[in-house]
Amino acid sequence: MTIETIDKVNYLRTVPIFSDCSPQDLSRVIPSTSEHYFKTDETIFNAGAAANELYIIVEGTVRLTSGGRIIDRTYATALIVVAIS
Repeated sequence: MTIETIDKVNYLRTVPIFSDCSPQDLSRVIPSTSEHYFKTDETIFNAGAAANELYIIVEGTVRLTSGGRIIDRTYATALIVVAIS
Protein backbone atom coordinates (compact mmCIF):
# COMPACT_ATOMS: atom_id res chain seq x y z
CA MET A 1 0.00 0.00 0.00
CA THR A 2 1.19 3.52 -0.72
CA ILE A 3 1.26 6.23 1.95
CA GLU A 4 -1.83 7.77 0.36
CA THR A 5 -3.61 4.42 0.50
CA ILE A 6 -2.61 3.96 4.15
CA ASP A 7 -3.98 7.43 4.98
CA LYS A 8 -7.25 6.65 3.21
CA VAL A 9 -7.56 3.26 4.92
CA ASN A 10 -6.95 4.86 8.31
CA TYR A 11 -9.56 7.52 7.58
CA LEU A 12 -12.16 5.01 6.37
CA ARG A 13 -11.73 3.07 9.61
CA THR A 14 -13.08 6.16 11.45
CA VAL A 15 -16.33 5.95 9.46
CA PRO A 16 -18.78 3.73 11.37
CA ILE A 17 -19.86 1.62 8.37
CA PHE A 18 -16.21 0.70 7.67
CA SER A 19 -14.89 0.51 11.24
CA ASP A 20 -14.95 -3.29 11.43
CA CYS A 21 -13.27 -3.81 8.05
CA SER A 22 -9.69 -5.00 7.92
CA PRO A 23 -7.03 -2.77 6.36
CA GLN A 24 -6.71 -5.36 3.59
CA ASP A 25 -10.41 -5.15 2.77
CA LEU A 26 -10.35 -1.36 2.82
CA SER A 27 -7.28 -1.28 0.57
CA ARG A 28 -9.41 -3.10 -2.03
CA VAL A 29 -12.08 -0.38 -1.75
CA ILE A 30 -9.63 2.55 -2.17
CA PRO A 31 -9.13 2.17 -5.96
CA SER A 32 -12.87 2.75 -6.43
CA THR A 33 -12.80 6.03 -4.48
CA SER A 34 -12.23 9.56 -5.65
CA GLU A 35 -12.13 12.93 -3.94
CA HIS A 36 -14.54 15.69 -4.87
CA TYR A 37 -14.47 19.26 -3.67
CA PHE A 38 -17.70 21.24 -3.63
CA LYS A 39 -18.22 24.98 -3.43
CA THR A 40 -20.34 26.53 -0.71
CA ASP A 41 -24.04 26.14 -1.59
CA GLU A 42 -23.25 23.82 -4.52
CA THR A 43 -25.84 21.09 -5.04
CA ILE A 44 -24.35 17.62 -4.70
CA PHE A 45 -27.50 15.69 -5.65
CA ASN A 46 -31.24 16.24 -5.94
CA ALA A 47 -34.07 14.20 -4.48
CA GLY A 48 -35.51 11.85 -7.07
CA ALA A 49 -32.42 11.93 -9.31
CA ALA A 50 -30.77 8.66 -10.34
CA ALA A 51 -28.31 7.76 -7.61
CA ASN A 52 -25.02 5.97 -8.11
CA GLU A 53 -22.57 7.21 -5.49
CA LEU A 54 -21.65 6.97 -1.83
CA TYR A 55 -20.48 10.19 -0.17
CA ILE A 56 -18.28 10.31 2.91
CA ILE A 57 -17.95 13.82 4.26
CA VAL A 58 -14.29 14.36 5.15
CA GLU A 59 -14.37 18.06 5.91
CA GLY A 60 -17.08 20.65 6.24
CA THR A 61 -20.85 20.48 6.48
CA VAL A 62 -23.59 19.38 4.11
CA ARG A 63 -27.07 20.84 4.42
CA LEU A 64 -29.98 18.62 3.49
CA THR A 65 -32.80 20.77 2.17
CA SER A 66 -36.32 20.28 0.91
CA GLY A 67 -38.28 23.06 -0.72
CA GLY A 68 -35.58 25.55 0.24
CA ARG A 69 -35.91 24.61 3.93
CA ILE A 70 -32.98 23.06 5.86
CA ILE A 71 -34.13 19.70 7.22
CA ASP A 72 -30.79 18.41 8.52
CA ARG A 73 -27.03 19.03 8.63
CA THR A 74 -24.37 16.39 8.15
CA TYR A 75 -20.78 16.84 9.33
CA ALA A 76 -17.33 15.37 8.65
CA THR A 77 -17.04 11.56 9.00
CA ALA A 78 -20.74 11.27 8.28
CA LEU A 79 -21.93 9.01 5.54
CA ILE A 80 -24.49 9.94 2.93
CA VAL A 81 -25.64 6.93 0.97
CA VAL A 82 -27.07 7.88 -2.37
CA ALA A 83 -26.34 4.48 -3.86
CA ILE A 84 -23.29 2.35 -4.37
CA SER A 85 -22.10 1.94 -7.94
